[in-house]
Amino acid sequence: MQETVVTIAPTSSLPEIIRAIRGELSQQEFAQAIGVTHSAVSQWENGKIGLSLASTIALLEHAKATEKRNLAVLLLQAVGGLEAWL
Repeated sequence: MQETVVTIAPTSSLPEIIRAIRGELSQQEFAQAIGVTHSAVSQWENGKIGLSLASTIALLEHAKATEKRNLAVLLLQAVGGLEAWL
């Protein structure tokens, strides 16, 4: 499968990165795909709550599965890398 490169500014905010990873899916469809509630997706995209380690991993896995690896890199940068949870 060929990687999909989604153009987004390297200085994008976490909510912008999450919306880009979600892509064409509705918030409900995206929530089901990554195993969280619709409310969680809405709150992430509105900057009301941060990401847990489990949610970050789910987002990274979704970005990888949908060939949006550049967004996975931006997500890791936005959350300060996985070292933030160690």
